Amino acid sequence: MRKLKHTLTNTILNKSNKLLGLCFISIAACITLAYYTALNNQFVQWDDQFYVTANPLLLNPSLSSLRALMTTVISLNYHPITMASLWANAWFSGLDAAYPFILSNLIIHILNSILVLLLVYSITNKNLVVALVTSMIFGIHPMHVESVVWVSERKDVLYGLFFLLSLLIYWGYIKSGKYRYLIVSFVLFLMSCLSKAMAVSLVPCLVLLDYYLGRSFKTLRIYVEKIPFIATGILIGLIAITIQSGDNVFGLLTHTITE
Repeated sequence: MRKLKHTLTNTILNKSNKLLGLCFISIAACITLAYYTALNNQFVQWDDQFYVTANPLLLNPSLSSLRALMTTVISLNYHPITMASLWANAWFSGLDAAYPFILSNLIIHILNSILVLLLVYSITNKNLVVALVTSMIFGIHPMHVESVVWVSERKDVLYGLFFLLSLLIYWGYIKSGKYRYLIVSFVLFLMSCLSKAMAVSLVPCLVLLDYYLGRSFKTLRIYVEKIPFIATGILIGLIAITIQSGDNVFGLLTHTITE
């Protein structure tokens, strides 16, 4: 009887994994079909010159220029992880064409759509239909076109990647109660903030997940575990406000001369 139960469980799991795999392939195919013509786009004069084409730290990418990017403000924004990803594109493919940059955006967007599927799949008690429909809408919705096909909007798709990963890992923390999941979720949140300051909006999303799972808001733990997220969010917000005013955060950061 135990052997039969084990066999049935494995069969169900294998079938579920195969369906998930098919969903991943379907999502990737649909998004690629929707966006493939954009791969022929070129750089534009809306911020691309500040981020890439006229950025002295990307014209001749080197390890020293990568280090410099970690403390450089680009177009009144501080997002070193985003700039590091653009630096990587410049390092491997140069600046002759926008194709590698847009392709990278597209790949990240596909990954984000798959993460949306996994997140919705988890919070809906493995309802694959709802998860797939939600992911498809996210993947091909016109609101994401700018983020994918505009090179300078790398920050959007990149912060979204770490944002969704952080939510997924936090979900694992809630279900398991293991603090290592919470630590990983926080690190991913920090990476998301360093990709785009908009990521501070993760904090209320964590609270919503708590509420969705019926966690008690009368316990001290639920507040203490959010302290690193809240403190980091406030710090990132203050840095963003300071930079937008033209300041250099006590001399720690440098504004690019192309702004």
